[in-house]
Amino acid sequence: MLPLVSLTLFLPLVGAVLILCLPKPTARTVHSIAIVSAALTLVGALAMWLQGVSGDGFSQVEELVWMPAIGAAYRVGVDGISLPLVLLSAVLFLVSLIYASSLRDRPRAYVALILLLETAAIGTFTALDGILFYVSSKFPWCRCIS
Repeated sequence: MLPLVSLTLFLPLVGAVLILCLPKPTARTVHSIAIVSAALTLVGALAMWLQGVSGDGFSQVEELVWMPAIGAAYRVGVDGISLPLVLLSAVLFLVSLIYASSLRDRPRAYVALILLLETAAIGTFTALDGILFYVSSKFPWCRCIS
């Protein structure tokens, strides 16, 4: 089965890394990569929505042991509250990136930070482990934006 939650979570991060790795991209290229990345994230969120949640508890759970000594793991999933929040975040970030596509002043930094913020937001909504939640909600670059 396809790990939809992880794909949806890390697609904006992949877009940000791609933008930062390109040597001197044009503003149009930066905005195009960002919009495609956000659109693919929305497609992932819609696919998660179509799978839905099943009964009580968490659905679409993906788990990878991280620090077994303390019981921490990379554990992500959704429930009836977080699934609409993931979908809403994906829509809002896509719309905001489309709106900001006319920005010509340092678009590379702006767009990369927005995509990193999208990763942090979706990571916060999908984290099922306390340590993972803390790490995803305390990204150092989030403090730069707020």
